Amino acid sequence: DRLAGKDHLFKRSIILIKAWCYYESRILGAHHGLISTYALETLVLYIFHVFHASLTGPLEVLYRFLDYYAKFDWDNYCISLDGPVCKSSLSSLTGKKYVN
Repeated sequence: DRLAGKDHLFKRSIILIKAWCYYESRILGAHHGLISTYALETLVLYIFHVFHASLTGPLEVLYRFLDYYAKFDWDNYCISLDGPVCKSSLSSLTGKKYVN
């Protein structure tokens, strides 16, 4: 949150997106087999990584979140803090480093 700055934009965005995911889309709740809050925070953190310079408020973060992940190729990729990772390469991962 301190790195993102902008009057706690990251914290305010997390709160808004968690509320949207829980109350509107019904996708939040790991204890029910849905997305965990940690996974959601990773998704939001990646949005900040990519669009940080243009983000000015929590609603804009929500818009970028919905726009980006609605178009994301979930069948072939997953997301990490480093960006999209091809699912076929996951078998060659050990820890946080790729095996060459």
